[in-house]
Amino acid sequence: MNWHFAKLLFLSLFSLTFISACWWDSSEEKEIFFHEVESGNASIEVELPTMLWEELEELGAIVYQTVEGEAEKYYAEKSFLPFTLQLIEKDSGVLGGKNYAIKMGQGGGSLDYKDFATDSQGEFYLQFQFPEQFLLENIHVFYLSNARRKSIREDIVGSGCKVFLDITSHFRKSVKSGGILLKLNQSRHAYITTGTFFLATLLDQKLHLSQLTISDSRFPNISCRP
Repeated sequence: MNWHFAKLLFLSLFSLTFISACWWDSSEEKEIFFHEVESGNASIEVELPTMLWEELEELGAIVYQTVEGEAEKYYAEKSFLPFTLQLIEKDSGVLGGKNYAIKMGQGGGSLDYKDFATDSQGEFYLQFQFPEQFLLENIHVFYLSNARRKSIREDIVGSGCKVFLDITSHFRKSVKSGGILLKLNQSRHAYITTGTFFLATLLDQKLHLSQLTISDSRFPNISCRP
């Protein structure tokens, strides 16, 4: 693969096929019942921001010593980073009394909260699960916001249009603590996460990439663009 793969990653769209499964959540030491959602094969292309392009180029750079003792650099082959997205109720009923495990296709996927969240005012967790060979401490995460900024009481929610952030540290902490805690009240969940998350990690001299685009089509005015 070449850098054209990284420049235009493919996002899998959902065909909502539900399967029942039990997963063990070691962080809370209890068994959680999940409804599995298999992603479909349809895809769309999303262009990476120039700033992210540069970040990925550095992540994929491998430096080695030649026999003459000089430093040489080459760029790792590109591959996909598989992951499963979990939606977990904190308050009963906010996801219709269910928890979901959404297995993303190659290159990532998209999430529309309207397919899972209710009109309740409670909280739920957005959690990421990776195959065991991909260590959390090696995964880098970047966020391109597609949410307008808004003042809700004393809080400012939404990162703004086309704002690009390195959220690696916050992401790792959230995953370790059980996931990103989101509130449905006043659409806070959508303001906080509407946009695209880009994930990358270097393993076995390959740069594994994926992405997740999030929206809530019930609230189109939150998004900066369709």
